[in-house]
Amino acid sequence: MIADLPYPILYRIAELLAGPIRPRDRSAMPTHLHLAFVAPSCFVPCLLVAIRSAEMVAHRSVTFVDSDRIDFGRFSPRPGDLVDASNYDDAGHARLQTHDGKWYLVLPPRGHDRTFLPYSSLSTEEDRVKSGRLPVFKNTTHRLSPRMSLIPVPSTQLRRCSLGRHRFTIPPFCQSLNVISTTLPSSTESFPGSIIDLALIEPLLPDVDKASSIFTRLPCSLQRLQLTSDFSGNRAIVWGTLFSLLPPTLKQFRIRNVSLKIDEPARSELALLLHRLPALRVFILNCCLSGGFDVILAALPRTGLQQLVLGIYRDLTGTEAAHIATLLPAAVDRLELRITAKSSADSHAFGAHFLTAARDLDISFQGAASSACRDLPLSSALQRLRVAGDNGDVNALISLLGRLPPALTHLELVYWPLGGTAAMAVLASRPLPQLVSLRIVACNLKAADLVVMEGQWPPVKVLDLSGNDFEVVPERMPQGLTKFVCHI
Repeated sequence: MIADLPYPILYRIAELLAGPIRPRDRSAMPTHLHLAFVAPSCFVPCLLVAIRSAEMVAHRSVTFVDSDRIDFGRFSPRPGDLVDASNYDDAGHARLQTHDGKWYLVLPPRGHDRTFLPYSSLSTEEDRVKSGRLPVFKNTTHRLSPRMSLIPVPSTQLRRCSLGRHRFTIPPFCQSLNVISTTLPSSTESFPGSIIDLALIEPLLPDVDKASSIFTRLPCSLQRLQLTSDFSGNRAIVWGTLFSLLPPTLKQFRIRNVSLKIDEPARSELALLLHRLPALRVFILNCCLSGGFDVILAALPRTGLQQLVLGIYRDLTGTEAAHIATLLPAAVDRLELRITAKSSADSHAFGAHFLTAARDLDISFQGAASSACRDLPLSSALQRLRVAGDNGDVNALISLLGRLPPALTHLELVYWPLGGTAAMAVLASRPLPQLVSLRIVACNLKAADLVVMEGQWPPVKVLDLSGNDFEVVPERMPQGLTKFVCHI
């Protein structure tokens, strides 16, 4: 019986059920909240998980019209959402209560007799797409009991917060904070010391002379940091100040550089910071030109990284390509690269000097860079490989296919002109006994190109041939498929 399970196990079950059924699917039903009503012993752990995984967002507001009615306005709540609430005063004006800590967790809708109410559907498919929320109960409000469907939550119990144009007090024990297109907490405010996850998404940065006083109040136990901003001009000075003051506890560091370059002093301070991060496991740097990029790469740990994502958005010369390849870590679990090159000869230099061993390799080539495939070494421990070619050098890819390691379990080829070439024949000749997923997407394949695969298919369970030039669904596909995708 689930009611007999110890509390820590019930709490862990609730944590697992709190995740979406499909990644990033906001329409997934919050099954942990439904489990809360299965047995009395489930209620407390499930509710606690729901509260601590809910996010404070200012625009999610409702109004108590009276003790029996709720006005949701334009907001369509979903069980598990956190909403702020206001009351109408005697004059009929909404009176905001969030400054007093009046936050409410949305439960599965129930009526005054405690019975659960059915979810109403949004009127059109377009509304569903726009809202991203299938289960709503906006049309049940005439029967909905506020007392049964909303539960007040003190701010001391809240762990996730998102600050935007509308500000409110950060909860004292907040662990995850997003600052989106607004100012950072001022010198009169404070970052709770409990924050371990911080995202600054195009924030309004302080003046250069005030940056130090603000950033010195960052929590000393920060583990995950995400930055999206322009790192050029005066902003580079402000971000350089931040980099110089970040604690050495960071484990995950994500930078999205909208300006395509990192000016000084931010570039040098970032390199110095990377030297001070012994626990770093994830580093993501997107949208960066190659100028000065080598300083940052040289500062990365040589081993121990679980994920490394790098985007270089400038044509590399042969010398630059070779230099960058040699600066990459010796080993990383997942490596994702996006590179461009001026010519095929320049890209050869990258492949020839690439020595990184990875279990999961994802490379997107732009322009002439795809010729790097000809010399790109593949680790014997490689399990997942994705190569996107931008209609590049197919002969270089064929050379790569001839070196696929037997340990490979997932292979994905995207945007290669494979139709009418020897690519499929080479793939058929490779022994890949562990391959369970094969995706060959938008590669100009025709049914005739698959004839060489008959009787030679690896033991794949998932086969995706979408975006090719099939006039009819190909025949004699591998046996035992659990998923087959093919567009005609």
